[in-house]
Amino acid sequence: MPHEAPGDPQRSAGGSLAGVERIIGRLGGPDARTPTAPGPTLIVVAGQHGNEPSGVHAALRVLKSLETAAQRDPACFRGELLAVAGNVPALRSGVRFIDADLNRLWTPAEIDQSFARTDRGDPVSTEQQQQRELAEEITDAVLRSRGSTVLLDLHTTSAASRPFLAVEDIVRVRELARAIPVTAVLGLEAMIRGILPDWFNTVGDAAMIFEAGQHDDPASIERHEAAIWLLLAEIGAIERAAFSERLARARATLEPFAAGLPRMLEARARHSVSPEDGFKMRKGFSNFHAVQRGELLAGDTTGTIRAPMSGWLFMPLYQPQGEDGFFIARRASRIFMRLSKLLRPLKLHKLIHLLPGVAKSEAPVDAFVVNPRVARLLAHEVFAMLGYRRYREHGGIGVFGKTAEDMHRAWYALPEELRRPRRDQSRSS
Repeated sequence: MPHEAPGDPQRSAGGSLAGVERIIGRLGGPDARTPTAPGPTLIVVAGQHGNEPSGVHAALRVLKSLETAAQRDPACFRGELLAVAGNVPALRSGVRFIDADLNRLWTPAEIDQSFARTDRGDPVSTEQQQQRELAEEITDAVLRSRGSTVLLDLHTTSAASRPFLAVEDIVRVRELARAIPVTAVLGLEAMIRGILPDWFNTVGDAAMIFEAGQHDDPASIERHEAAIWLLLAEIGAIERAAFSERLARARATLEPFAAGLPRMLEARARHSVSPEDGFKMRKGFSNFHAVQRGELLAGDTTGTIRAPMSGWLFMPLYQPQGEDGFFIARRASRIFMRLSKLLRPLKLHKLIHLLPGVAKSEAPVDAFVVNPRVARLLAHEVFAMLGYRRYREHGGIGVFGKTAEDMHRAWYALPEELRRPRRDQSRSS
C-alpha cells in the first residue's frame, strides 16, 4: 500500500520524541508508491507546541491501523492522510517553544518574513525555520490533493480539561465540526493572531483545532485518535462500514464530554499575559469551569484579576510559557447560527456600514469601526451573524472584523488617543 514509514512505532504508546521528524507518516496520495483512489486529503498537525506530544502518538497509531486495514482492503481508504510534526526541536526538547510560539506566527507578515529571510540566507529563529518547512509541506499537500483539503491541528492544555474544538466562524468549518461530538468554541481566531487554522482556511477548505485534555494525560492520546478517525469518516477518506467498530469507539470516547455544556460556545474575553506580568492563575480551575462576573481568577504584579463577565472559563494558564492567561466563553445563539447560514451568502455585510454608529475602517481590510453607544442593539450578535467578530473596545470605540489580521490592522489605523496601552487592549473582546 502507499505508505511512508511513520517513524518508530514504539513511540505510538507514548514516550520520548527525541527522534521525531517532520513527516510523522503519510498514507496515500497520487505520488505514493501505490497510489490510492482520488479522494480528500486530511492533514494532521501535531506538536506545534513541543510540550504537547499526544498528537504525535495518536497520529502514529492511526497511520499504523489504517495501513494494516488498507493492505487487507485497498477500497476502504482513498485520498491521502498526511501527519506532520509542528515544532520538531521543541518536541525533541519537551518545551512549548524555543524562541517564539509557533502557533502565533501564521500572519501574512510573519510568513512573508520567514520565507524572505530563509530565501536570503539570513539568520532566522528556530520557529521561523519550522514555519517555513511546515508551510511548504502543507502547501504541497494542498496542491497535490485530488479532493477537499482539511487540516486538524492537535493540541492539549496545561490544566485538566474536557476535550473541545476551537472553530473559526465559517459555515463550512462549523458544519464539519459536528462530526466530532464535543463542545466547539467559536471566535478564538478573533482574539489570537497567527494561529495555523486562520492561515489554512485561506489556502485549503477547512481547518480546526482539537484540544484533547491535559498535556501528560494518557487519555489525551485516545481522544486525539478518536478525533482523527471521526474526521476521516466525515470527509469520506474511509468507508464507514469498514471501520464501524472503530468509529463507534471513537464516538463513545468523546460523547460523554459534551454533557452539561452547549455544543457551541463563543469566546468573548481573553486575558493576555507577558513574562514581566508575573501572572499566576488561582489553583483549582479547569476548562469550562463556570465563573461569575467579578470572581477572583488570578493575580499579577498589578494586583488581582477578576472575571470581566459571567460564562465558562477555559484554557487557564498553569505553565511558565504562554501568552494567554485565560479565556471566557458564552453560549452561542442557535438562532443567530442558523440565520448566519442563510444570510452570509446574500452578501449583506456590504450594507452594514449604513447602520447607525458603524463606519468602514480606514485600513484596507474587511473590518468596521463601531460606536457601541449608538449601535447598541445586539451589535455583537448582528456582526457575528454576518461573519464578523469584535476585537477590541475602548473609550466608546469598537472594531469588528472577519479575521484577526483584519481587526488588528483596523485597530491600529485608529488615532492613537483612542487606543489604550497594548498590555490592556487584548484582555477582553
